[in-house]
Amino acid sequence: MKTMVLLGLVLASSATAKVVFSGVHSPLDGPVRLRITMRVVNPAVVPVKSLAQAERIAGHILSNAGVEVIWVDCANPPGCAQDRGPVDFWLHVITGSPNNLHNDATGFAVLTPHWRDSEEYAGVSYSVVEAASKSLDVEVSYILGATLAHEIGHLFLGALSHSRGGVMSPRLRQEQLRMAARGELMFTPEQASRFRAEILRRMAR
Repeated sequence: MKTMVLLGLVLASSATAKVVFSGVHSPLDGPVRLRITMRVVNPAVVPVKSLAQAERIAGHILSNAGVEVIWVDCANPPGCAQDRGPVDFWLHVITGSPNNLHNDATGFAVLTPHWRDSEEYAGVSYSVVEAASKSLDVEVSYILGATLAHEIGHLFLGALSHSRGGVMSPRLRQEQLRMAARGELMFTPEQASRFRAEILRRMAR
């Protein structure tokens, strides 16, 4: 029986792509100060209710890092027709898993060099999320929410951003997923600081 969720990371360069497999802190004082946008492409894969709950869980994790996330449903074309801003990203929900990703990875992030920031995006393999949910006896939305937060974290923190605990652990175990359900799964303080700094860097370009 599986006892953990594996999270994946895809690194893209101008030539080839390779796969790298991949603390809890207190919420920040004061209001959320920085905002990012995730354009969600969910072609009738995740039930609307489960996706909404997962987005709330991921949003809570990000808000504790000082970041507000706006979820845009790209089933509504006007919401995704506009040009992307410096902190807008695509999030693709797929049924399978990319060929160059571990079969047990619930999500992935495609990262590029800084001069190609606009080509980065995150993804979720929903069939793997469902399988992990049954294996771990944890509600789908908790696994999906933790995966969303983890892969969004990679978009801003980069490839070398895994930690022994918290949401950026390369493998989320059952207890961590239960922490997500309780609102206790978070970025480390150092990760949260880097996350905010990267948002500011992109906004200044």
